[in-house]
Amino acid sequence: MLLPTDRDIGARVKRARIEAGYKSEDAFAKALGMSQPTISRLESGARRMGAAELVRIAEMLRRPPEHFLDDETSLVFFRDSGEPLSPETDVAFRWLEDFAQRLEALRTFTPKLKLPAPVSIATPAPMSWETAQAAAVEVRQRLDLGHGPAPDMFAIAERLGCVVVVRDFPDADFLAMYVPRPIGMTLINSSKNDRTSRQRFTLAHELFHHLFDRARRQVFVDFDLFAQRRDELANVFAAHFLAPREGVEAELKRRFGAARAESPETAYAIGYFFAISFEAACYHLTNLGFASPQATAKWRQVKRSELAAKLGVLPEQRQTEALPLEQRWPPEFIQRLRFALDARLIDTAQVRRHLREDPQAADQVLVATA
Repeated sequence: MLLPTDRDIGARVKRARIEAGYKSEDAFAKALGMSQPTISRLESGARRMGAAELVRIAEMLRRPPEHFLDDETSLVFFRDSGEPLSPETDVAFRWLEDFAQRLEALRTFTPKLKLPAPVSIATPAPMSWETAQAAAVEVRQRLDLGHGPAPDMFAIAERLGCVVVVRDFPDADFLAMYVPRPIGMTLINSSKNDRTSRQRFTLAHELFHHLFDRARRQVFVDFDLFAQRRDELANVFAAHFLAPREGVEAELKRRFGAARAESPETAYAIGYFFAISFEAACYHLTNLGFASPQATAKWRQVKRSELAAKLGVLPEQRQTEALPLEQRWPPEFIQRLRFALDARLIDTAQVRRHLREDPQAADQVLVATA
């Protein structure tokens, strides 16, 4: 993504200065406690504006600092989801657009903050079920995940350079949306992903788009995860990423001493172990050849609570409490906020403005940085 040049930023400052009533550079310079030649050089782009200066000018002009940093062309997301968006889903899309601008502003403010480079995946984009399965195996190997359950999917997304933000849009009909440009970013609709297993599968599905569809000028808005051919491949990838064949095979032998799933309890236990839903476990066992389609179709009619009771485990509950801070908001976003606050590039009011939808998160950031 191309960031605005010094001349672009200066021109925006000049336009905002005039709109704010400062008709002359001299009057504005006096209000800021700066010299008129300095203001002239900043507005013309002859001198680079420091972060502290930009914050100071922004406060005087009653604009957020990111107003002067937004790349007005590159921060417009490409919208081609293959179907029209409802007004409710469009609200979520616009919110994500606004959040991307906040993150880009923080990245510009905090270039000295060193974060780990994302893990690079060079696998070609899968075009078949077989290559989607192979891609899941290769990504797991690249992340050193072995054959057991994938750990925290939010942490995995961060390692792979995918920015994930979770927000509640109860009136919208989408599960998640992935925007490849200018930032590889996923928005998870928590009202449609209210169970841990559903959240994990949706995240793994969106990671497929992040890893293999970044080059497309397209926004992926997922309503049911089964709408298009790319969604089918993303589901295959997600299932094998969360529950690899070798791991499922080993768990069947370890717990049941069998090479196949012979009962709904077995399928439920596999889903429980790999933190995927019972329905996903049934489909996955069928696709792996570890259960017949006829058997799993009957198993899916059994009450989940009965299966959980037979296995002596608690049935999965809907999430009623807020996710931890590092799962509600991208870790990079929070780290950059804390760094900017520590370096006095932003103040407490600006932290609260960046986290305006989540006052509790703002409190946590401010307490940790005090």
